[in-house]
Amino acid sequence: MAHGREEDDEVVDGAAEALTQLRRAVVAQDPGGPKETTAYLGRAIVALASDPLILEKSGQVLEVGTLAREYHFSDVDGSQPPPFRIPAPASA
Repeated sequence: MAHGREEDDEVVDGAAEALTQLRRAVVAQDPGGPKETTAYLGRAIVALASDPLILEKSGQVLEVGTLAREYHFSDVDGSQPPPFRIPAPASA
């Protein structure tokens, strides 16, 4: 069954809202904000797209920081920020 443009827009809007909420949560926990640029993620995508063995990664959760070390790329400032993880909530 083909999706219509309206359904696609809803999916994109939902993903954008989820990303916005995640960014707010990260900034709330670390006011310094994210430690990586969008170029870092873009370089991970290029590395994966260029990998002839990409199907071996199918079904996995891949972290940009881990991919940076595996594929030898860095962020625009030359750093390789570690994988981002949302800290577990503190127990009461």
